[in-house]
Amino acid sequence: MSEQTSPQSSFRVQEEDPATLLEPLAELLRATRNRTERDAVQLLRWKYLDNPDGRAVVWTIRSRGGELVGFTACIPRRTHVAGRGVVAWNGADFSILPQYRTLGPAIELRRQATIAIAQGRADFLYAHPNSQMAAVHRRVGHQALGEMQRWARPLSVAERLPTGGWKTPLRSIARLVIDPLLHCAQSPLLLRSRGVRVAPRVEFDERFDRLFARHAGRFEVVGVRDARYLNWRWAPDSGTNAQLLLDELDSEVQGFAIVTEQPDQLLVRDLFPAHEPQVAQRLLAAASRQAIAQRRPNVSFTLLDSSPLHSLLPNQLFSRRADASEAFVFFPPNRADLEPVGRASAWYLTSGDRDV
Repeated sequence: MSEQTSPQSSFRVQEEDPATLLEPLAELLRATRNRTERDAVQLLRWKYLDNPDGRAVVWTIRSRGGELVGFTACIPRRTHVAGRGVVAWNGADFSILPQYRTLGPAIELRRQATIAIAQGRADFLYAHPNSQMAAVHRRVGHQALGEMQRWARPLSVAERLPTGGWKTPLRSIARLVIDPLLHCAQSPLLLRSRGVRVAPRVEFDERFDRLFARHAGRFEVVGVRDARYLNWRWAPDSGTNAQLLLDELDSEVQGFAIVTEQPDQLLVRDLFPAHEPQVAQRLLAAASRQAIAQRRPNVSFTLLDSSPLHSLLPNQLFSRRADASEAFVFFPPNRADLEPVGRASAWYLTSGDRDV
């Protein structure tokens, strides 16, 4: 355990063992994010202790009296940089009680990961902070990599209309008349999903190891997507209720997409490989068909602004939405071998690479 006391001595920042802190951290998440006891404890155990790439590193803020008032974490992630395997830290939860949400405690807490990276405990850090935390990342010397942009494809007029009173018949008419016409107009693109199936279970085998090995070299920086990682990342304990779309040929996996449901949309969380246009088009079309089957008004995909998929999305009737967030990275300045980490064009990064 390492400890650092602030100059004002009103709080202290220290590294602590996450295995001893699951309940207190869950309680803090309940206080700051309104998570339930069930999903908070279960999610933290999965995320902090069960990760096959290594246990999480957790730093806490405690008051002068020892009360836990904030924490942050980093999740280890095997990553390929220029064809070489390294270990990155994915910046995860950042929660502080309201009375401690001043710039000083936030900076001291976030600075701990920077210090640890500089000491060689991991090769580099990447993170997806919200707009308030982006300023903190800049203050501690993290580099803005690029925008995580959301693209969406509208699939239903009816599901976007309100219900109640005279509006309910209008919604029914839209479902019976307008939506079928919309789907008919989009049918040439939807037919591209032939050959893609929804897997009965979200399970990954050695075929995914071979898939990643075949295509990882096309990206200078890419998080490992082998069976070991994928079986953890999309396990039931992740709370994502993921669905797996499989593009197969002669029982070999050519590509896959992970989708999750929200009330107003189907989210494409990950898609691999991204540089094979025909595979990507089939998977995007299959995601749209799945959204239609589940009566979701649109399907959306969030990914780094330099992604090779950006040239395909407009052809699949996806359009860019206004909401976006920034991705940040940090690596030691004396690590010339990590230079690609600082270039957005070197990365393949989707919302599935984010913290959960």
